[in-house]
Amino acid sequence: MECLECSAPLKANASHCLECGSPVVLGPPAPPTVNAAFLPPLPNYAQPQAAARSQPFGVAAAPAPLMRGTANAPIGYEPPLLQQWMSQWRTNSPTSPNTAAPLDVGGLLVRLVYFLFVGIWASQLWIVFAWLISITIIGLPLGLAMVRVLPQVAFLSPRRIRTNEHAYTNTPQTPFGLRAIYFLLIGWWVSFIWMQLAWVAGITIIGLPLALGMFALTPTIATLARP
Repeated sequence: MECLECSAPLKANASHCLECGSPVVLGPPAPPTVNAAFLPPLPNYAQPQAAARSQPFGVAAAPAPLMRGTANAPIGYEPPLLQQWMSQWRTNSPTSPNTAAPLDVGGLLVRLVYFLFVGIWASQLWIVFAWLISITIIGLPLGLAMVRVLPQVAFLSPRRIRTNEHAYTNTPQTPFGLRAIYFLLIGWWVSFIWMQLAWVAGITIIGLPLALGMFALTPTIATLARP
């Protein structure tokens, strides 16, 4: 303990500083310490807690509601707090698998009208432009990027086509020279026919999954790129 005026050390029970004579202001006494052995034990929240319910004298206690994972629990049993919180979160979560999302009928109608009046011809023009850009070799990455967003152009869908250009990088690729010769002789025109067939399958709606798979294989058809 030190003096507040001159910072000189003070004795334990000093009332004045021996250096400057300033009175020592004592603060409130510290609260008495409590022996931890006399305190009640803290609850272990990882273990089931006993039900604490006050019932009138002579009235039997109602059985506790059973929760998930407590089918054989005895009367008066309560699960651990963590289990109760998780059960409550699953019940109130909007992404719970037991909660069915409402069907957006208005959005489906808008996308259907868009596809019938705009998406059919817009997707065809998009495919032609993507193919023309791809056959320049330099614009091949841009052409593949245009193919990936084709569902948005045709159906206003947020889904994108995952082409195989970056999948399974450990798979050995065909030699670059062979791929270049294939693209110059076959790939550039076969890829156009392939995308046209995929477009025809897509506009039938029933063949849409087949069309998406065909578009995903477009890099393989054009350049022999292995998935």
